Amino acid sequence: HAPPPWGLLTSKGAEQLRRVGASMRRAYADLLGLHHHHGLSAEGDEAPAALEGQPQPHPRTIRVLSTNYSRTMWSAHHLLEGLLEDGREAGTPTPIPTPIPIPIRVLPWSEEVINAFEGPHAMELVGMCREMEESDLFMEAEREMDHVRELMVRHVPAFGGEPNKFRWIKAADYVICSEAHGDPLHPAVAPHRDAVMAHLGFKFYGWYNNTELLRLVVAPLVSDIAKGLVEAAEARTRAVAGEGGG
Repeated sequence: HAPPPWGLLTSKGAEQLRRVGASMRRAYADLLGLHHHHGLSAEGDEAPAALEGQPQPHPRTIRVLSTNYSRTMWSAHHLLEGLLEDGREAGTPTPIPTPIPIPIRVLPWSEEVINAFEGPHAMELVGMCREMEESDLFMEAEREMDHVRELMVRHVPAFGGEPNKFRWIKAADYVICSEAHGDPLHPAVAPHRDAVMAHLGFKFYGWYNNTELLRLVVAPLVSDIAKGLVEAAEARTRAVAGEGGG
């Protein structure tokens, strides 16, 4: 049979994202001007009459950015389904995705802020990670995991028996996704489940203890979020002032 669609969003992932969107809606409905079709406010009280019949926000109210991967773009889409509430209960399967009135933007390489390893500082970041991985501490940790890596390359379909395809982040994905779907890990890999997750945690801890690497990865995204919050606040102030002057 055909191999599983490794790296693609599954129906369970879509369901989980709709639930996240629905949870965000309940938390931020009043702030975003979103209100349930059944006339309830975020607190569960009857919504004011003036707010009824306004299930969708103005497209400029919400800005959505995604990395340039099909999986993450569909993740954003299904989260918006839950956030905008299209009349189904969150988690209801949909054979055809619901049209969303909000664009999902993918930034060009020169402006990438979500995944810094595919942005303008990518080569610098890769070089910094490689330098750390060539340290005695990292190399010793890798040697201790050689047998686990060999087992995963041999038994996990995502690697197809090819060592050059192996990445610890993919190994962790295999563990997390299998558990999320209730699928058993391969018997040869299952005893090493905790070791895989701990080793990836060790690597991330080592990388992001480097303050320069952390700055290049995190600062652009935090700066973009802060800029968006300021722009949203200013737009809201202008809108309120306009209503008062009208």
